Amino acid sequence: MASEFDVVVIGAGVVGLSCAVELARHGHFVGVVEKNEDIALEGSSRTSGVIHSGIYYPTGSLKQRLCVRGRELLYERAKKHAIPHAKLGQLIIACDASEEKVLELLFHRAKDNGAGPVHWLNSKELQKEEALARGHAALLVEETGIVRTREFARSLLREAWSLGVEVLCGVPIDSLERQGQMWSIQSRAAGFELRAPLVINAAGVHADRVAQLAGINVDAFGLRHRYAKGTWMALDARFRKAITRLLYPVPHAFSQNGPESLGIHLTRDLEGFLIAGPDCEWLEAIDWGLDPSEERKKRFVEALEPFFPGLHPSDLCPLSCGIRPKLHGPSERAADFLIREASEWGAPGLVLLLGIESPGLTASLAIGEHVRKIATSSLL
Repeated sequence: MASEFDVVVIGAGVVGLSCAVELARHGHFVGVVEKNEDIALEGSSRTSGVIHSGIYYPTGSLKQRLCVRGRELLYERAKKHAIPHAKLGQLIIACDASEEKVLELLFHRAKDNGAGPVHWLNSKELQKEEALARGHAALLVEETGIVRTREFARSLLREAWSLGVEVLCGVPIDSLERQGQMWSIQSRAAGFELRAPLVINAAGVHADRVAQLAGINVDAFGLRHRYAKGTWMALDARFRKAITRLLYPVPHAFSQNGPESLGIHLTRDLEGFLIAGPDCEWLEAIDWGLDPSEERKKRFVEALEPFFPGLHPSDLCPLSCGIRPKLHGPSERAADFLIREASEWGAPGLVLLLGIESPGLTASLAIGEHVRKIATSSLL
C-alpha cells in the first residue's frame, strides 16, 4: 500500500527540512524520506556552523542571493526559536600587500551583494580587533556569525511535525520511477512506497545518485557531483576564547566567479573553543574517515601561520570532516547552485538541488522559499 502526498522531499538535512516546512506552510501535504536513522547527520552536521554574509559569491548568482536572504531568515529564526547563535563578525586577512587587490574586490562586492557593513582595517587596526592575528590589512565583515546547527535542524523538524509533515527516517531509496502523472518512490529495505506528483531531490552529496535513479544521465548533462572532502581540527583548550572574530585568509584562486576555496580558516564555537579548517582533498568516492596524521596537522599549521602564528602540530586534534558536493572539479571555474525542475533532462515533476555546498547552511531557509516557488508553478 502506497502513501500519497502532494510533494515528497528526499533528504532530511537542513535544506530538505527547510523545503518541507515552506511547502507545508503553503498548504501542501508533504512527506520527507531520509536514509539515515535521524535527521541532519551528513552535510548539515559536518560544518563549522558559520552564518555567511554573502560577500564571496558573484553578484546575482544563486549562491549570493540565497545566502543573503537565508542569512536574514536564519538570524530571525534563531531569535524567534531561541536557537543558540552569535553574530561575531569575520576578519578576511591579507597577509601581505600582494593580496590587497582581492580585499579591494571583496570590499566593493560587499555593497553590491548586500553583505552588510564591511570595514577596511590596516595592520594596527587588525591587531586592535584581534591581538593574536597578524596581517597587512583586513576586512571586518559584521554580518558573519555562528549557529548551533543541530538545534537549528531540530527546530525545523518540530515545525514540520506541527504542520503535518510526515518525516520517515531509516528509509533508503532504491527506486524512483515516473508513472503517469505521479512519481513512485520505493524503499524495498524499509517496505515503503510513496507516491507524489512532485519530488524534491534534496539528498545533499547523494543528490546526483538520486537524479540517476530517476533516469537522468547525470554524466551526459554535467550533473555528476565531484567530492571535495574537508577536515576540521580542534585547537587545544588553552586557546579557548583566544579570538572573538572568525579569522579567514584571502580566499584561494579568487576571481569574478568567486573563490575556488575559502582556505583553511579559524572559527570558534559558542563556548569559545577554536576550530581550524576545512582543507580540501578531492576524492573519487565518498569517504567520511578522519586522518589524524602529523602531515595533515603540519599543513594546517603552515596554512594558519601567516595570520595566526605560533601554533604547533600538537595543538591540533582531528575533529570532523565533511564532503562538499561540487559541480566543478579541481582548478575549474567555481559553479553555482543548481536548483531546477528537471523536465529538460526528461524527469518532469522532479526538482533537482545539486552542488549545494557552502553557503548551503546559511542559504537553507531561502532555498526552501526558492523551491516552493518552483514547486507551486509545477503543481498548477
